[in-house]
Amino acid sequence: MTARLSRRRFISVSAALAVLPSSALATAPAARWRGSALGAKASMSLVGVEETAATDIFTAVQAEVARLERIFSLYRPDSALVRLNTKGHLESPPPELLELISLSNSLHRSTERAFDPTVQPLWQLYAARASKGEVPSACEIDEVRRRTGWTGLRYDSKTVFFTREGMALTFNGIAQGYIADKVAELLRARGLSNVLVDMGEICALGRNAHGNAWRAGGRDAGQQNYPAAFA
Repeated sequence: MTARLSRRRFISVSAALAVLPSSALATAPAARWRGSALGAKASMSLVGVEETAATDIFTAVQAEVARLERIFSLYRPDSALVRLNTKGHLESPPPELLELISLSNSLHRSTERAFDPTVQPLWQLYAARASKGEVPSACEIDEVRRRTGWTGLRYDSKTVFFTREGMALTFNGIAQGYIADKVAELLRARGLSNVLVDMGEICALGRNAHGNAWRAGGRDAGQQNYPAAFA
């Protein structure tokens, strides 16, 4: 997993066995893990799971997150997304990438083009100027916008490519939720039904340690750190 840690996120995974009664969740022993994932500090907590079984589950979750990161990360030079953005085309794209592109295509249509992952060149422009304490000029923005637009992306099962030079994708608005869903599916397949996965986006299954439905909230968005709160 990448060592690049975000200052704004702490991701977490909490889960309990399906056979564990809700009344026992609060007092059952828990196996815990801390590390990093998706460029953020991370923790996992498995309630009612033996240490040997917990190790296997922790390893499986880490492997799944790392596998998906090798597809969607903007910071790993070997990720499928970075290779697409660098070369302008990608042969034999991973099925997960095609699935997210297809989902993005549906969202692009349903939001009347408001959702558009091809905005990555604009993000790069703003980031470059912000690093110097500057803002982009109107001329710079107009020039970069010519390298954006969902209609400039083509894809099928064999290849993904851009029709205009300098285009690039970012899935930061959707990949975290996709990965959270995949991790939740993995945990459910291993017999864990009370699951809370926070990968920057949240997937919740079953109930919390008090036997109640999960509840999520957030701090003021103006604060530098705004981890979700759960009860």
